[in-house]
Amino acid sequence: MECGTRLLADLGRLLDSDPEIDELGFLLPSQLAQLHDLPADTVEISFAAADTDPSAGEGSKSPCVGAGAGEYCEASWFWLRDHKLGIAVNALRPLYTEAQAVFSALRAEEKQCERQENGFSKEESLLKVTRALLIVNSDYSTAWNTRKRVLGKSSFSQSGMISELRLSSLVLTYAPKSEEAWAHRRWALNKIFSSTSSQSDAIIDSESKHVDAIVERSLMNYRAWRHRFWLISFMKFPRIELELKSRDSYRCTDNCFFHYRRSMLQHLIWRQHEFDLSWKELASMWKEELKGNADSIKDMSFGNEALWIHRRFLAHGLLTYNELFDEFKVERSRDKEVHGKHVLFILNELDLAKEADTGEHSCSYKLWLLFVFRRKHDSKEVENLLLEESSAAAASTPQKESLWKGVKGSCNFLK
Repeated sequence: MECGTRLLADLGRLLDSDPEIDELGFLLPSQLAQLHDLPADTVEISFAAADTDPSAGEGSKSPCVGAGAGEYCEASWFWLRDHKLGIAVNALRPLYTEAQAVFSALRAEEKQCERQENGFSKEESLLKVTRALLIVNSDYSTAWNTRKRVLGKSSFSQSGMISELRLSSLVLTYAPKSEEAWAHRRWALNKIFSSTSSQSDAIIDSESKHVDAIVERSLMNYRAWRHRFWLISFMKFPRIELELKSRDSYRCTDNCFFHYRRSMLQHLIWRQHEFDLSWKELASMWKEELKGNADSIKDMSFGNEALWIHRRFLAHGLLTYNELFDEFKVERSRDKEVHGKHVLFILNELDLAKEADTGEHSCSYKLWLLFVFRRKHDSKEVENLLLEESSAAAASTPQKESLWKGVKGSCNFLK
C-alpha cells in the first residue's frame, strides 16, 4: 500500500473517531516526537524516507520504539488528543497528492454516471476525500462547492449542517482568513436558519463567540468581522443595540473592528422603519459612539489612524443625514458665541483634535472635517478656520507640506 493511500485512510479514521476535533496544527518532526515521547532521530529518518520514495511501502517506516520491519506506525504522522489534531508537515505532500487523485477519479466517475443517466452512489466517498483536501488546502473552492452540491441533493439534515460548521471551524483554526471557509460557513448557517427559527438566537450567540475567539488570535481579520456583520441581518434590534453598547472587546488598533461597528450603525439607518426607530434614538446611539471614540483617542498615548477614520464616519453621518443632526445635541464647549449648530459641532471637534494632538492623524481629521463642511455650507468662519488649520498642519508635519498646500489651493478654488 502506498504511503499517500495509507495516510489518507488514517486521517479519515482519526476524523471519524473524534467528530469534536476543534483545533488543527501542522507539526515539525521534533515537535511530533516530543508529543509522542519518541526518539527524534527515528521520526526524522522516517520522514526522510517518505520524501525520497513516497511509495516505498510500510517496510521502510518503523519510527516507533519497539516497531519492527514491515510495521506501519501512525505516530510518525499524526497526533490526536483532547480533540486536538496534529499532522506532520512531511505528510502533507503525499496526503494531498493522493487525495487529489482520488477526488479527480470520483468526479470523473460521477460525470460518467450523469451522461449514462445512472445513479452515482459514492457521495459519502466524495465528502470524505474533500474533507481531507480542505484539511490541507483551505482555499480549494472546488472541494467546498462539491460538498455544497452533494449535501444540497439530499434532504436537509441539521446534524449534517452542524458537521459542516465543525469542519469549517477546524479549517479556520489554521487558516482564519480563508474566504472560502467563511463562505461555506454562511451557506451552512443559511440552511439552518431557513429550516428553524426557534434556535436562531442560540446559534447567533454561539457564532458570535466563535468569531470572538478567532479575532483574538488573528488581528486585522476583515473576513471574520464581515462574517459577524452578516449575522446582524438575522438579529433583532435589542441584540444589535447590545452589540453596540458592549465595549468589552473594544479593539482600538483594529480597523476591521471599527468597520464592523460602522456597518452596524449604517444597518440601523437602513432598517430604521423595520425596527421602528426614531431619529432621536439613532442620534443618541451616535452620540454614545462619538463619546466612546473620543475617550479612546484621549487614552491613546500615540496616534491611531483607525480611531480617527472611525470618527470621520461618525462626523460624516451627522453632516449627511439632516434628520440625524437635527436630533443630535451639541454641547457648548466654548465661552464665545458662535453662529449655528453646525459651526459649534465643528469647533468642538477641533478642540478634541487639538487636545489629543496625535500629529498627522489629528491634523488630517481637522482639515478633512473643515473641507467637507466648507463644500456643503458657505461659511466665512469655517473658511478662515480651514486656512488657519492648514497653515498649522504644515508647520507641525512638514513632511506633508505639499498636501497641506493643496488644501489651501482647493480652498481658494472654492471661493
